[in-house]
Amino acid sequence: YASAGTYKVHVYQRNPDGSAQWIDGVSFTVDTVSGGSVSVSSQNYDAGTAEITIGGLHVPPAGIHQVRVAVWSAPDQSDLVWYEAVPDTNGNYTAKMAISNHKNNWAKYMAHVYVTDGNGFQSFIGGAAPDFRPVSLSPAISVDKDSGIITICVAGVRAPGEISGLSCGIWSDVGGQDDVAWQELKYNEVSDKWEVSVPITVLKNTG
Repeated sequence: YASAGTYKVHVYQRNPDGSAQWIDGVSFTVDTVSGGSVSVSSQNYDAGTAEITIGGLHVPPAGIHQVRVAVWSAPDQSDLVWYEAVPDTNGNYTAKMAISNHKNNWAKYMAHVYVTDGNGFQSFIGGAAPDFRPVSLSPAISVDKDSGIITICVAGVRAPGEISGLSCGIWSDVGGQDDVAWQELKYNEVSDKWEVSVPITVLKNTG
């Protein structure tokens, strides 16, 4: 069969003179997977992993051959990875994704589920959106006009995996970022903050 759906069968009698006479007809349905729900059943934000669970599937007589989950975060899907979901005893399917397979992107991901039945028909079931965007960023900036020192402090930084460093760009309003100066923040274990202090002379303009 080319696809799932309703099929018709017509029976014709071939007469001695070569003509055909319609006798009767029947119809039948080739069923496929339908229904179901998709959810993020478990997510470990710090480890950068999540479990995508598919449940409530209507299983056709041909059964289910494969359940696959396409996961990506980039707008052009350049980090797309296919995961195969594994069934459990309750008829649910689960696939475990990790951002380490997606260039460690800190982003909101899309997970789309496709099910192939025993006849080879593929159906889109639905999607979920594991979220691994950085959270709780609280930047604070102070300027000591007497010493001309700019101090930048970022507290409460949280993101999947280990944070190896933070950087910031500083520039004046004049000149359209032509004096942008990139600075590396250092982690202060005592205050649990990322900090950097730089002289205002790093900027060539005032403003």
